[in-house]
This record gives sequence, C-alpha cells and structure tokens, in this order.
Amino acid sequence: MQIQEIFKKDINRNINGVIKAEQQDIESIYTELDEYVVTRELKGHFDKFFDNYLSVIEHRTGGANNIGVWIAGFFGSGKSHFLKILSYLLENKEVSTPEHPDPKTAYSFFEEKITDPMTLANLKRVSMQDTDAILFNIDTHAKAGDREDAILNVFYKAFNEYIGYSGDFPHLARLEAMLDSEGKYDLFKESFEEITGLNWIENRDSYDFYFDEVVEALIATGKSSETAKKLIENLEENTVLSIDNFCEWVRDYLDAHPGKNVAFLVDEVGQFIGNNTSMMLKLQTIVEDLGVKCAGRAWVVVTSQANIDEAIGYLDRQQGNDFSKIQGRFPTRISLSSSNTEEVIQKRLLEKREEAIAPLTTIFEEKGDILRSQLSFGPSTTYAFKEYTDAGTFVKNYPFIPYHFVLVQNVFESIREKGATGKHLAMGERSLLDAFQSATKQIRTEGLDQLVPFYRFYAPIEGFLEPAIKRAFEQARDNPKLIEEDIDLLKTLFLIRYVDKVKSTFDNIVVLSIDHIDQDIKALRERIKGSLERLEEQYFIARTAEEFVFLTNEEKEIENEIRKQDVVTSDITVELSRMIFDELLSDSRKIRHKNGQDFPVSRFCNGHTRDGNELYDLIFRILTPLDPDYGTLGERDYILKSSEENQGVLVRLSDQDSDSDRLWKDLEHYVKTELFLKHHPQTDGNRQLLMDKAAENRERRKRVLLELKDKMLSANIYSAGSKLENSFSDVNKLYSESLNHYLENTFKQLKTLKTLTSHPDRELKAILTSPDTMQLSIDGVDTTEMNREALELLYHNIQLLISMNGRVTIENIVDRFSKKPYGWPDGEILILLARLIIQGKVRLEYESSPLTGINAYEKLNNSRFRRQILVTEIKQNSENDINNIKAYANNFFGKPFNHLKAEELDGAIRAELNELNVAILKYSEQQKRDTRLPGKKVLTEGKILISNLIDAKDSYTFNTNFLSKASALQKFLDEFVNVKNFYESQIELWLDVKKALELTYASNKRHLLYRSPETEEIFKNLENILAEEEPYALMSKVRVQLVQLDRLNNELLIERRENALEHIGKRINELEIELYRISASADLRNRVLQEIQKIRKQVQDSLSVDAILSLQHDSKQAFESGFEKINDVISRAQRSEEVRKARQAQVGAKDDLVTTNIVTSSGRKGEDEVSISQEISSDKSEAEDALKAKIIERVALSSLVREKFNIPTIETDVELTQLMQKLEKELSSILKAGKRIRFD
Repeated sequence: MQIQEIFKKDINRNINGVIKAEQQDIESIYTELDEYVVTRELKGHFDKFFDNYLSVIEHRTGGANNIGVWIAGFFGSGKSHFLKILSYLLENKEVSTPEHPDPKTAYSFFEEKITDPMTLANLKRVSMQDTDAILFNIDTHAKAGDREDAILNVFYKAFNEYIGYSGDFPHLARLEAMLDSEGKYDLFKESFEEITGLNWIENRDSYDFYFDEVVEALIATGKSSETAKKLIENLEENTVLSIDNFCEWVRDYLDAHPGKNVAFLVDEVGQFIGNNTSMMLKLQTIVEDLGVKCAGRAWVVVTSQANIDEAIGYLDRQQGNDFSKIQGRFPTRISLSSSNTEEVIQKRLLEKREEAIAPLTTIFEEKGDILRSQLSFGPSTTYAFKEYTDAGTFVKNYPFIPYHFVLVQNVFESIREKGATGKHLAMGERSLLDAFQSATKQIRTEGLDQLVPFYRFYAPIEGFLEPAIKRAFEQARDNPKLIEEDIDLLKTLFLIRYVDKVKSTFDNIVVLSIDHIDQDIKALRERIKGSLERLEEQYFIARTAEEFVFLTNEEKEIENEIRKQDVVTSDITVELSRMIFDELLSDSRKIRHKNGQDFPVSRFCNGHTRDGNELYDLIFRILTPLDPDYGTLGERDYILKSSEENQGVLVRLSDQDSDSDRLWKDLEHYVKTELFLKHHPQTDGNRQLLMDKAAENRERRKRVLLELKDKMLSANIYSAGSKLENSFSDVNKLYSESLNHYLENTFKQLKTLKTLTSHPDRELKAILTSPDTMQLSIDGVDTTEMNREALELLYHNIQLLISMNGRVTIENIVDRFSKKPYGWPDGEILILLARLIIQGKVRLEYESSPLTGINAYEKLNNSRFRRQILVTEIKQNSENDINNIKAYANNFFGKPFNHLKAEELDGAIRAELNELNVAILKYSEQQKRDTRLPGKKVLTEGKILISNLIDAKDSYTFNTNFLSKASALQKFLDEFVNVKNFYESQIELWLDVKKALELTYASNKRHLLYRSPETEEIFKNLENILAEEEPYALMSKVRVQLVQLDRLNNELLIERRENALEHIGKRINELEIELYRISASADLRNRVLQEIQKIRKQVQDSLSVDAILSLQHDSKQAFESGFEKINDVISRAQRSEEVRKARQAQVGAKDDLVTTNIVTSSGRKGEDEVSISQEISSDKSEAEDALKAKIIERVALSSLVREKFNIPTIETDVELTQLMQKLEKELSSILKAGKRIRFD
C-alpha cells in the first residue's frame, strides 16, 4: 500500500493551504467553507465571538467599548483562515460552483460541522444580521509613503472600495458619496460616459485629466457651472482626512441603511504596526471613535502574530501607560494555539481510510518501542516534544512524527523573524497545512515503511526564501564535492538554524534525518558524519560548540576569510600552551610536594617553553600531534628518554581516537578566528555578524578545553624511566601526581627532610637569638629529631667540603642542597645549619670575626652576604667524657643511651631534660595556684638546676656541665619521684580533702563532732594532710576516711531533715484542715500554704544542719501567718453578712447568703463582699460553711498563766482552784465571742 492510498481524502487535491484575504474567487470560497475544520478550540472561539457580537448587535448595549476583536496566533496557525470564515459567516455568504451548482450559504456549511445546538443557534442569529464584512490585508492596501497615516488611509480605502467609491482618492470618494446621498450618482456616471465615452469607475483615478468633462457632468446633475467648477477645484483641499471624519462617514453610511452593520476584518495588523507607537495609537482611536459614533454597529476584527498584551509588551513604562487603554478597546481576545493547528492538519489532511488503520496499527505494535527510542532527541533538548504514545497516535500522525507540528511552526516563525524569507511568507501566505501536504506529496508513492525526514519541509517554503538563501542551495547543488544527501542535510540545518527548542547537535540531526521505520541508525550516523564533514569543508556550515550551523552568504564570506588567516604551528602551540597551563591546570607554575614544599616548574608544550629561558629542576612537557617530531619515537624510546637528565614528566596526547583531528582543527580554527576578529573592526554593516562569530568562538574554545581535558586524562605519561598508569579523573591531580612521582625518583635525598617548618624565617631567628637553647621550634615541635637524618647529612657534607676546599661559604651550602638530589628549601637549609650551630658543631665567621645572634640571623637572611659568610667546625668532647655521660644518662633517665653517637647524645639528653622541665613548669604552675600544695622546694631547686644545664649554647659546653652537675641531678631526681607521683596521681585526692574540709563538711563540723567522737580523729588526719610539706605517706588512708565522713554526715542530715519535715508537715495539715472548713478558693489556699510549702522544699534540698534548723523555726512564723490570713477571711465574711442582714431588714429582701450584691452608701458593692466572693466558693453550701466557721484564737497557756495572771507557781489546791477559775473565765470569754481556741 502506498502512502497516498491511506488517506480518506486525496492527498493531491487542491486544499488551498495558502489563505489570502484578497482571494475571493468562488471556487476558493467554496473550498474554504467546505473543508474548514471546527476543532474544539475553534468552537470555543466561535462561541466567544458570537456571544459578544450578538449582545451588542441585538441589544445595542455596551457598543462603545465592545466592538474590538483581537485574534492572535503564531505564524501559520490559521488565524487568516479563521478571520476569512468569520467574514463569510457575518454576511452569510452564498456560493455555488459548476461542480456544486446548488447555492449554499455559509451557515449551511456549518450546520454539518457543529453539533452543539447553542452554538448553531447563535450562528443562525449572526447570519440573519445584515452585515457588510469588509475583509482586507492591511499590508496589501497600504501605500509605501503613507507612514504614520497608513492605518487611517487603509481603513478609508477599504471602506470606500467596498461601497463602490474611489479607494485611492478619499476626496473623490467624498464627492461620490455626496452625489449618492442626493440620488444623482448614477446620473453623474451616465453623463460622464456620454461626454467622454468612458466608464467613470474605470477612469476616475484620472479625474484631473478630465477636469472639464467632470465639471460638465456635475452641471448635468443640476449644479451651476460656477459651483461645479469650484467643487472640483477645491475638492481635495476641502476634504479633511481624519479619524473623526472617517468614523462619521461610516456612521452616515449606516444611518442611510437602517438595520445594517459593518465589520472591518483586518489581517496581519500586529505585523504591520510592529513597534510603531503612533500607528498603535491611531488604531486605538479608530476603534474607540467607531464604537462611540456608531453605537456598536461598526466592528473591528484584527489578526496579529502576538496577543495584544505581547503586542504592547515591548513598550517602556511611559508608552505602556499611553497604550494601556488599547487593551480595553479589544475586549474580545481570541488566541489560536498549536494544538488547534495540529488537529486541523490531522482532520483535513491525515485522516486515514478504514482499511489503512489495521496495517499501521500492526506496524506500531511490532516496532513502536524501537521507534520511540530512535526518535527521541538528545539530553541537550529541554523542550518536551510530543512522541508516539500508542498505536492511536501513530495512526493519527503517520507519516509524520508528533513533534513535527510544533517544530515546523517554530521553523516558520524563526525564519520569518530572522528575515530569511521574502514578503509573501512574512505576510502569512504559507500555512502549516500547505507545508504538511507538500511534505506528504513528496513521499506519496512510497510504502508504509517510510517516515517524513525533516528536510522535506524545505520544499514548501523554498519559493519564498530570500535570493541569498536560495543561492546557497544552488551553489551546493552545483558543487561537485557534495552529494544529494549533503544537500538534504543542509536543508535540515537551514530549517532549524534559528529554532531554540532543538539544538543542531549530531544526535539531534540524526533524529531529524530518520526516514524509515526500520532505519539502520549506525549506517545513518556514518552517512551524516560524512555529509557534515563535506559541508564544513565547503564552507556551507560551521561547527560551534556541539552544534552544526547553516551559514548564510555573509557568514560564509567571513568563514572563508577566517580560514585564509595566516597562522603557523607555533601560533597554535602558544594558544594550546595557554589553554593547558593557564586554564586547565590551576596554578601550574609550581607543584606542592606531599611534605608541603613548593617546587617551581618549567613548562613546555610541543617543545615551546611557557616560562621564558629560566629552567628549573622540575619540568613538565606536553607533546601533541601538532609537534613535527610527534611520531618519530616509539613507547620504549619515550620510557628511556624520560630517564635522561632534565627530561622531567612527559605527557603524550593520543592521536588514535576518531575525534583527534577534529580537536586540532577546532583549535586552529579558534586561533584563526581570534586573529580575524582582532584585525577586522566592527562597522554598522558587520557588527552583529562579528559579535555572533565572537560568541561562536568562545563556545569553540570551551569545547576545545573540554576535549583537551579528556585527551590529557587518556594520554601516555612518562616519568623517571617509567610509564605511569593514567587512571586520573582530574587533570590537576594528573599534574601533581606525575610531578610528585618525578620528585620522588630523582630528588632522592628529599625524603631525608621529614618535616618542614611553617615559618622558616621566624624559626631561624628564634634558634639563633633565643637565650633558651632548648627552644628548638617556635611551633612547639622538636624538628631536630624528625630531621636528624637531614641534619647529619648536612653536617657530613660540610665536613667533606671543608676537607676538600679548606673553606666553605653559606652560598656553597645553599646551592648544593637546593638542587637535585636534595631539593631542600633555602629556609630549611639555614635552619638545619642553625641547629648545627647551637649543637656546637659549627660556627659562622664574617670578615674574620664570629657571627652570632641577631647579626647572624640578619646576614643569613640576606642573600647578598652568603658568599662572604664562612662555616667552620667546632671541637668535640673526649670519648671518655662521652662514655661517662652515657652512663649517667642511662642511670638518670632509665633508658639506654649507649647506642647513640656522640653528636646525637646532646640532643637526646636535652630532650629528656626538656621533658623534665616541662613537668616542673607544669607542677609549679599548679603549686602557684594553691601554695599549700607540697613539693615547692624540690620544684624550685630542680628548675634552677635544669635551666643551668640547658642554657649551654653548644654541645661541648652542655656535655661538660652535665658531667659536673651529675651528683646534684641525681639528688633532684630521687626527690622528684614523690613530687611527680603526687601531681600525677594524688593531687585530685588532696583537692578532695581540701574541698571536704572547706566546703562539703565545714558547716556541719560542729554537729558531727558533737554527734560522734570518732569524727574528731578523721578531721585531725585530714587537716594534717593539708598542712604537711611532704604528706605523701599520709595519703594512703584518705579515701577511706572521706567515705566514713560522708556516711556520718548523711546520717546526721537525714535525722535532722526528717525531724524538721515532721514538724512542718503537721503545721501544713492543720492549715489545710482550716482551709477546707471555710471552702477556700485556690487563690486563698495558695496564699496561705505557699510560704510554708516553700520552706518544706528548702529543707528537703538543704545539706546544712544549721540551715535545716533555721528553716524549721521559719516554718512556725509561716504557720502563724497562714492562720492570720484564714482568720482575716472569716472576719470579713462575718462583717459582710451583718451588713447584708441590716439592709435586708430595711428593704424586706429575702436572704441571699454571702453572694448577694450589697450596695453600699456610695452605690458600689461592699469591698469585703467583693473580696470574700473571690476567696470562697460561689457554691451556696460551701458559702454557708464559710459563714459557720469561727475565728481561731491562739492561746499559749504558759504565757497566759505567767504573763496575764502573773502566777509563776502554785503550791496549794486553793491556788489550783483559783487558777482554773481564771482559765475558765478567760477561755469562756473567747468562746462567747464566737471564736475557736487553738492551744500553742
């Protein structure tokens, strides 16, 4: 089955895919109406327009502000077709053709297309209106010289032509309208034809030439000779062309035809106006004035590429304010989307015959997964293009791919915007429907294994392209080095040249070129790769970043000039060197060894230095295929060569991969482009092209850098006679690791320098100027031991140089040890030398005088003096002295020293003394913080002794002093054992004793001594420990005594606390009973109990017996205070009740208990009543409880008897009887007063 056989309608038929407003032949109109597809979106647009149109036309409401319609749609979306259909429907155009002789109205066509009864009813009402639909393309009606008045002139012309008047001469049209209104226009035309023998309509544009004949014809209509002559002479002068006059002409026409409406349907207004603000304002004014003057009878319907908001979106703030009103002049806004176009194409063009659906479905079921995979764009494409989702979408779109609809639309829009087409395409004379039909027809005789490749969309627009573009394709066809496939690929690249949604990468080009369902993708990729190379070689395309770009003629000329630029290999190498060493490699001027030391690097690329003539011991070489000697050696040769002196590291980039040639061509192209841009200044004519070319070259540079990085990560690396494994993922890591490998294998003595000093200058100064010879490092680290091997190496070399040359300078030493095989930093060499000086092994001389201290530092630190400073050796101790020193050291420090060399002994003993000194200083600092701590005398004597020893400036002096003070040192070490043991393991226990005596048990000591006699001995022992200078023997019993004292203290606290809590608890219980009796509120309970409860909590937490006893006493006062507060509440409640009863008696009111509002003499509730009501419950029964409660009178019997009755003692029964009588009388009086008695 051929492709042309699968469609329901003949694919070769004339579908009039190009819609023109001026095309009014009957066949075109019939086809346009017959094949118009009403999609769901279009139905919505029709509904919107019909609703607004009918509401104004039928009801004459809101006409002044609602007569503007703005139809927006992308290029080729069918907006011109929609506008034209609207014109047919508004005047219900009737058509018939020889093939369809029966007349058919526009409405009848749509009866078959629209099923919604509401939409059809509105369409019927619209078609019944008497409407003149004036349809025109604004660009074809405009004159070139109209400028700002173009909009108004076009409206004049279209309106006058429609009603039969002169379109080109508005003043002549005004004359015709005047004659028509007088009923004499036909007479005028007949008279003119009788006089001249010419038809007026056909010759009126030459009326100036027939001046006398026109006057004569006017006289025939009844005008006087003078009037007729003046009328013609002043005709143009007296005709004022203005928006106001135009709108009045339209109104006069409508008034002369009652019931008639006018609709101006204007195609491509947005494109015509562009960014001309004056035209935009005039369009606004025309619509506004037509709405006001014609009261809704005249409508303006326009089309535009952009919606109205976008059309004015480019304006600045002030202009935006000026044009904000125009949006209100077009309240009906219709926007045609791409999905609408897609549906139209599918229904008009691609709808399948029933018998074609099954085979297409089978194809997709078998190969759909492969198709979806092959037709997917690469990761650079971020736009979500449609794909085949199922067999249904495959059948509906075949032989096209779903993304074609959006992409072709973008192609048309981008080509038009970039000016690659002539006027016709820009005016919308090419629709997407026509493009898809053309692409289908090109493969109509193929079988169902075909797909439409993207280049097929080139043919429909070729005739409308600018000559310069077409010339490029003519040149390509005539080029003998190109084949037909190359031309097709060039078409694809041209089509997507300006499209943003899909980048012209290699993978995307492959997808766009697929033309078979069973495409051999591998073979296709190879063919496309060859085509791209040929097209690029012939200057038809250029590669920028990952994209391949179609070149215009101007771009080709520039590209040709670029390729002619005269550059040599060295120019390219210089740029390559800059890219690698300045961009890919960060800070490549030096390399940091793993020990933290920085080494300068000499860098070479293809034999060319990046660093001038200075050559360092460390060298890094890059070798690329651009080097003439690149292929002269084999791998074994490179390995051998890398072991030679001053070869350094060699990184040889491969030339074996397929993209290698591409990289070096891109690099060369980059250099040539930069040279071209440098020597070609920008002008108005070439500015944009050169700016684009510069941007392309920046992208090319980025791509070259990325590819260079990949090349380096796959390169062969040779270092110190070895080929290194290149498993690096980072070029900087490659750089540092390979150079470090070279360092390790050629700077063999570098590893002897174990540690580097963080501040060598400061370290050198400290060593040479510090009075404390033990201060070997300002960082607190003794690097002497760490760098002992390097120190010995330096010392032996100095001895060797002296024995060979007799004299050695600082310059000799620094120069020797800064180069291979050492590579030591100058600062470290000087520090090691300074350590030899303080060890007494060497000394410095300057101008025959010793050089020491600050003078030595200043001159060593100034390279100018190094040639003049001599290094000499110092005498050493005898072997017997050294052996004695080792013996003493073995005994003193408990470790072997016999194995040490003489030059090592000084440092080893100093290290031990240093350690002792650190401990002494540490314990002394603790002793200063608490002078009662023991060991002060031993620590002071030890500090003086060790300081005298380590003050020695050289090894000889140190060794001599050590021998002389050996006995004193032994005595100190014996005494120091107990001191060290105390401060390391017993001091915390001593501090516990101090804390126990001064803090923990100090407040309870009196009670503990009273309670338990055994505590007296414990306290005495602990106090002795604090007082003794050497309490070391007493410390063994301390822990047991502290535990015992803690137990006794806890027992005492528990006993006193429980007794106090018992008393306080009883008092709290009594208070709670009284509060319950009066139904106290929560607030009153809180005020009564808060203080005594707080005291109870303090007792629970207290660790002091005295404090517990004091709190127990305080609880009594809190208890009494609580009773006073309860009594106060009861007293006030009783007073309030008395007042209430008195008032009740006066007014005869009923009893309402305490909660009745009693009005005082001031007219306010009594203060007692208010407070009482807040302090007792509002419940009636509970309120009664409060009234029944009695005030508590506290009575202390002993105080009453002694103080009030004055009876200190009684001896007889009579006295007893008298006392009882007094007591009875006293207590009875309290009870009679309505109180309760509480005995204290």
